[in-house]
Amino acid sequence: MPAPPRYWAGKVMRQTATFKDPSGALVDPSVVTVTATPENGTPQTPTPSHVSTGVYRATIDTSGMSGWLKIAWDGAGVDAGVTTFGIDTP
Repeated sequence: MPAPPRYWAGKVMRQTATFKDPSGALVDPSVVTVTATPENGTPQTPTPSHVSTGVYRATIDTSGMSGWLKIAWDGAGVDAGVTTFGIDTP
């Protein structure tokens, strides 16, 4: 299994998620949430922006973070999944 992507602490990450129905068609959930949980701190809940049908983007500030960062997207019954990133301090 490949290592997760790594980012420098203090940088801004832009993360994108797509939501699809069981047939694979892009759909807009009625509510979309994203939670960024760092290994060493308090979770962030940035407000995602709607890019296009089924596509959402969020900006996450990694200031003060180190170790692992887990990003979970949820869309009112349509789960886009969890992604893990490494955060390095300069």
